[in-house]
Amino acid sequence: KISKIFPPPKAMHLRHRRCGTCFTCAMERDTVSARIRWLERWISTLPWLFIAPAVCTLLCALLLFHWLLLGVGAFLLVAGLLLRYYERRVAIPPVLRYQHTARNIRLVNKTKSLRRRVFYLPWCVSGHLQTLVFPLRNPPETMEHCEREFLLDPSGETVVLDWVNPVETPLGERTPIIISLHGITGCSEQACMKCFAATFSERGFRAVLYNRKGCHPNHPLDEPKTYAYGDYKDMEFVCRTIRSRFPHAPMYGIGVSCGANILVAYMGHSGEDCILDAGVSVCNGFDIVGGMERLPDFYNRLLNRMIRANFFERNQDLLTTCRPDIDVAEVLRSTTAQEFDIAFSLKMHGYTDLTTFYREQSSLRYIAGVRRPLLVLNPADDPLIDINLVPSMLAKSNEHIVFAATERGGHVGYLELPQLRTFMERLAVEWFWAVGSEPSLSSPTNHRGHSTTQTPQGSGRGRAPVAVRGSTRAKKRRSEGF
Repeated sequence: KISKIFPPPKAMHLRHRRCGTCFTCAMERDTVSARIRWLERWISTLPWLFIAPAVCTLLCALLLFHWLLLGVGAFLLVAGLLLRYYERRVAIPPVLRYQHTARNIRLVNKTKSLRRRVFYLPWCVSGHLQTLVFPLRNPPETMEHCEREFLLDPSGETVVLDWVNPVETPLGERTPIIISLHGITGCSEQACMKCFAATFSERGFRAVLYNRKGCHPNHPLDEPKTYAYGDYKDMEFVCRTIRSRFPHAPMYGIGVSCGANILVAYMGHSGEDCILDAGVSVCNGFDIVGGMERLPDFYNRLLNRMIRANFFERNQDLLTTCRPDIDVAEVLRSTTAQEFDIAFSLKMHGYTDLTTFYREQSSLRYIAGVRRPLLVLNPADDPLIDINLVPSMLAKSNEHIVFAATERGGHVGYLELPQLRTFMERLAVEWFWAVGSEPSLSSPTNHRGHSTTQTPQGSGRGRAPVAVRGSTRAKKRRSEGF
């Protein structure tokens, strides 16, 4: 029924060679997409369905002096005004900034979530609520089907990977792979990572959850070497290892918070030699120096407690035994992230100045060198990261980056209606499928000489790019930037 009501455009039929499933038609038949379309259709009508009867009821109540009608009219009026506010100020599409090249226009058109309204939870609209409620969400139980792998890097240290294979799709050497990077205080057991694994596996991807050294609760550090905020060497080692096993599979990466900082640093440092075919950066601060200066005191203290509990105290015995120069009492007395870095991080990585350490760990130094399609997603109400720190002006000089700013979302939140998936999960899947349908990846031999999975069938190759649909006012607002 949904495919009859909302027929897919003829130029967007992307047929998957491995399983023969038309991805666009599958998205059209998807229940979540159907509900989102229903909300888009009625969001502009619902407020007036409340306001119009409310005005009539209030007029009748004033003429008849009926208190019950007056109460009903007031209730309908308030409900209509709230829905109107939700329509105009909450459920609005992301604001985009990118170079209008032919490839970028195709990617934006295929990534439909970039051009649609985002229906956040009405009772969880604030950025603080989005940030604090999401970790309490019950993630799907996907870790029961995961396979844990231990890799030894060239220095002899252990890197932990959790593989979550597709549920119903048969595996093959060309099954797309997505590497997920967690935040500064998380691991593969984090709610966000479990949601990523569930969504990607259901969509036919092979999900890889990358645990940074010492972050997993069951696998502490082997050597007294810790990660830094922008240390991309382990990420490069993981990508090369996976590429050696699956030379013909498309590889993508997604990172949240500090994981996004590492992902962008790796893609920018590698440039044309980047192994990943595309990336998605979610809630990345880019400039750690400015981010730490603007970090609110409540979240600064909360971040310090989480770092000490989830990392330092877990590896305290090894670190204090092998590094006598670290004062444990000073580390435990620290109350902010800056104090923790002064007492611990600077000594571990050989720095003497905190500003220099933050500057060299920021992905802002590397983002100009990105040469693969990169989607940067940041909310304007992020309580931890100021939206002004996002270098969206680089879109004028780097055609490989698409910046998307949303009105709401919090820090790694993006809880929306219906409560089946978050906006960032849905957006990442659409972005990776759009990149996979590009001619450079769908041709028999891509830019690195590897065969890939997706082949566009009737996708309009050679035709003129389709402009983004919408009103002139909406186009102007989205093209102006953040």
